[in-house]
Amino acid sequence: MDTLNSFSNRDFELGEVLKPTTLPLCDPAPMLSFAGRLYCFTGIFNFGQRKHCEQAIADRGGASGGLSQKTEVLVIGAYATESWKHSSFGDKIVKATGWRDQGLPISIVAESHWASFL
Repeated sequence: MDTLNSFSNRDFELGEVLKPTTLPLCDPAPMLSFAGRLYCFTGIFNFGQRKHCEQAIADRGGASGGLSQKTEVLVIGAYATESWKHSSFGDKIVKATGWRDQGLPISIVAESHWASFL
């Protein structure tokens, strides 16, 4: 794998940028605010490590943690594999989508949308 990476100048561990059409994102994407809101992050982020994403929320008066029925926004990182449904972070997406379909007020947004509000 290291040899292939050196030839291709590509990091296979990160995967590829997800195509928005492959994800169950809110459409239209909602306006985001941070103070007093509960966020959850899943996937791999352009912004940096998950702790940096969580710190950005805390710096703006919000909180972040694991996915629960109290989560208001699930942010999906920009990098993953095409088989996101079968990956570990896909479980969060599937669970959040199910809750949203049941009427819970959870927004599912792409990292790029979330970052545009920072």
